[in-house]
Amino acid sequence: LFFYFSLGLRHCSVGVTSTTRPLSLSNSVPYYRVPSFFLIWLRSFPSFRRDHCSLNSSITIKLSSITSLSLGVIGVMSLSDNNSSASSSGDEGDRFTPSNPCLRSILKLFSDEKTADAVFEVNGQEKFYAHRLILQTCAPALAEYFDFDDAKDGGMASAPIHGVNADLFRHMLYYVYGGSVPDKIFSEKCKDIIDIADRFGVGNLKVEAEGWYVKSTPITLDNFVENLYFSDTKKCALLKEKVMDFLVQNEIPALDKLAKVDVPQSESMLTDFLTASARKKRQERNDYQLKTMSINSLRRNLDRRGLDVDGTREILVSTLQGCYSAEGAVVEGAGTPQVNGFYKQSGNFDGAPMYRKSATYQGEKIKFTLFRCSLTDRSRRWYISIVPDDIDPGTTRDRDFYCAVGSIDEMTPPRDFSMTASIGGGALPPPKVSVKSQMLGDGE
Repeated sequence: LFFYFSLGLRHCSVGVTSTTRPLSLSNSVPYYRVPSFFLIWLRSFPSFRRDHCSLNSSITIKLSSITSLSLGVIGVMSLSDNNSSASSSGDEGDRFTPSNPCLRSILKLFSDEKTADAVFEVNGQEKFYAHRLILQTCAPALAEYFDFDDAKDGGMASAPIHGVNADLFRHMLYYVYGGSVPDKIFSEKCKDIIDIADRFGVGNLKVEAEGWYVKSTPITLDNFVENLYFSDTKKCALLKEKVMDFLVQNEIPALDKLAKVDVPQSESMLTDFLTASARKKRQERNDYQLKTMSINSLRRNLDRRGLDVDGTREILVSTLQGCYSAEGAVVEGAGTPQVNGFYKQSGNFDGAPMYRKSATYQGEKIKFTLFRCSLTDRSRRWYISIVPDDIDPGTTRDRDFYCAVGSIDEMTPPRDFSMTASIGGGALPPPKVSVKSQMLGDGE
């Protein structure tokens, strides 16, 4: 035992990385090789055997509050975070926490005739029972098929539905109640799901099915016209973006193909093509703007705000722009108190919103600026800085106080900021940042 201690036996806790290079970090748990006979010897101690060790056919041992070796030959030792806070005499670390039963309770109401106050009669053959409150909250377009005022007191409102696949309608209604559509159905019927979800206004289901269709359907010279027409009529922005990207990449053969077929036309068609072309050029220059942002990024930013993610590119961009015009950033907890406060959205920089706040710092009236910029390695970073009035942010003339790692797709600053390496930067601790809507008055 003394021999192994002298070779580097050291105390480790969960989340601490040994100076020895781990053999595997696939699940963020370091593994180390140790002699198999040493594992067997450890199991001879009752306390280890009872609370800390489990030896199986692969000679794996999980340790929680004991030491770990940094040298060995055979066998595998891993740190476990399951019981690190539990004592050997209790099961406090295995405390059971039940999940919120609300979703399960709502799903139990799906097609429950006893509690339903509405029924869909699909193709005159099948009935699907529903609840007015759930439909009006989760699928308003479906609720509009009923005239609840004409229903008798305590009676059942009825709505006939024709020309749909009853099985897909059932899956859609189950989705409205908080359920999910099986992957097998998505993979086989994604285009049909887009049709039915678009018809009945279940936007999120339509977007999910569109994702499956885009992933499984390569755009070619033989099918791009068909997919362009489908994306335009169903307002599938992601599919249209994929088609437009294909046209930009294959301009000459696509032009030859277009000369031989009828091409669907709409007011947004030219705009979408120019956007795809501009997005390609901006990617080459590492320059991104809201109007050329990818559909996935637009939807991700809208979903984070609880807004509708369905619609054309123009609708998505317009909705997101409307958010930024009424948003501000709240900075709190900074060791430099002048940095804390509400930052009003003030234009854009690097394709992301920029926020500013007036303050007095070291006897001077200045403006703190919260912005995202591109670094020389093409990565993104958010800064809270004092920026000179006569230049754009992101130069060596800025006085940086705090920073945070960003990305091209993230249009709002992250929650956690850290210290900068700049001399005279912010004081500990670094701040927390959150984006909130500002209550605008009539005169603003």
